[in-house]
Amino acid sequence: MAEPNSAPRRTRWPARLVLSAVLATGLVASSIWLPTVGTTLAAEAALRPADVIVLTYGAMMVPEGPLEAERLYRAGWAGTIALSDFQIEQRGWDFDHSQPLTRRRLVRRGVPENAIVVLPTQPSHEFGEAQALRDLFETRGWRSALLVVRDYRTLRTTEALRRAIGTGVVDLIPRPIHEPDVDLSRWWTTQAGVVAVTNEWPRLVYYRLLGRL
Repeated sequence: MAEPNSAPRRTRWPARLVLSAVLATGLVASSIWLPTVGTTLAAEAALRPADVIVLTYGAMMVPEGPLEAERLYRAGWAGTIALSDFQIEQRGWDFDHSQPLTRRRLVRRGVPENAIVVLPTQPSHEFGEAQALRDLFETRGWRSALLVVRDYRTLRTTEALRRAIGTGVVDLIPRPIHEPDVDLSRWWTTQAGVVAVTNEWPRLVYYRLLGRL
């Protein structure tokens, strides 16, 4: 019979039970923050009419980009498409940048040539594109833009452009395009998703350090 004043025994949890609890907690936490790491990159604004549809150079690199710009134009959300540009290397072509090819594709699909405006300079990075677009907005008097961007570049592209043109001067409406092999809500499940997300976050940090965001 135990003495009345004896201390209560401490309950010892089996090591396997403790390990299971830790793993379960980790799985719950990762199921919350892992998707956020991807989806935070692609904030989408409500669709509304704008002065121009901007096809950014990142979106020009995939078929979904020009198709989205064309869709927005045909639906009447804006009457002008502004094309960015980027350097390409392709043997047998009579040009070394993407703008002519994208322009040709849009015209062949029925977009009028006079509805297409091209960036006068060829950007080599995101902030260079933002500066060139800023100058084009000022020249054309545009005050709102639908930005066709690759989904995982949405945050960097939009914030770089806001930084270049000033807050509140132009209404920027991101229109992220989703590639078949990159699902940002489950980015860690495919190689393309892992590459996209793990490459994008360091670039965001770098741009922040340079004062470009």
